[in-house]
Amino acid sequence: MTDNGATPDEQGWRIRGRFYPIVWLQDWKRGEHILANRITGLGDELFDGGHAVALDTAYMAVAVWRVNPTQPIEKIIRFVFELSDADVEEVGLTEVDEEEATDEDPTPGDASPPPSSSPASGEASSNAT
Repeated sequence: MTDNGATPDEQGWRIRGRFYPIVWLQDWKRGEHILANRITGLGDELFDGGHAVALDTAYMAVAVWRVNPTQPIEKIIRFVFELSDADVEEVGLTEVDEEEATDEDPTPGDASPPPSSSPASGEASSNAT
């Protein structure tokens, strides 16, 4: 376990002290494709290579939702939209083509997040949805 809540071979993001492992496209569930579309406003063109920031945001949103699966999609979107660059640290991520991604399904580290570091805490919005 590293100091950011991830094991040395995991990839993802440390957001406000909590680790969110990346979920590669081939492992997305149907609802996660809907989340990607809703958060980016893009359909299939999201994956055509010209939308790096949007694609990164979609991957991050899917990672956050996998760690907080009972949260409504709107709350996940608000949480990710409200993040600043200072809130997010990439862990083990490099410029990798989707085809180079591993088939392994990473699992979250066992580090407990601070009380207000995820959508489950209510930080993403003061309004319950």
